[in-house]
Amino acid sequence: MSENNEFYSGILILYKDGLYLVKEKRFKSLENAKTYIDTFLNLSDSPKISATLTINDVINSIELKNYFGNKAEKWIPELTKLVEKKNIFEKGDLEVNDDNIKKIGHSMWHNWKTFKFSWLGLLFGNFWAIYHKSLWWWQILIGTVIVDIIFAVILEIFELDWFLISVGNAIYCSYGKSLLLMGKASELKSKGKLMPASWKRLSIFIIISIVWAILALYL
Repeated sequence: MSENNEFYSGILILYKDGLYLVKEKRFKSLENAKTYIDTFLNLSDSPKISATLTINDVINSIELKNYFGNKAEKWIPELTKLVEKKNIFEKGDLEVNDDNIKKIGHSMWHNWKTFKFSWLGLLFGNFWAIYHKSLWWWQILIGTVIVDIIFAVILEIFELDWFLISVGNAIYCSYGKSLLLMGKASELKSKGKLMPASWKRLSIFIIISIVWAILALYL
């Protein structure tokens, strides 16, 4: 690899599942390049966790690769693009701590720096967030449900209830990937590992949603 404009670039030949995969990549440091190779070759037995965990450490960790499983090669580059393009993440050098997690979360409400379109967020909204346990998932759930009810009442008064789109879907369509990344970063920082996405947690919410819908129709 060679140094070029403060980035290290080169051709990587990755061996996985009996196949050789050639990729051209650019990294901010040789350490990031090594971690990327170790991650996708699955050479690391434990995540790289330190007292000063950064966003890049999270993205390059074996824990995040294992969390996404077969979809890691799609999701990790997607999160890398999000970080590299948004100054608020300090190009991945942002330290993962409570203050910076709040900084990322609060930034969503007054600027577009953490915006990145997500089809999954648009289609599934809070359901998607609950499944992944993204940042502040239950606070956003409660808030969006309350706002949805208010909007439904107002739109029904003006006979525009057909126009209602869940606020949760709008939020996760725009900021779902940022919230997912920061949720996993917070979990990795606090626990040193990532728990798998939970169908159980999602199933409980689906059941509650069905019961609520039935009550709303007949009461």
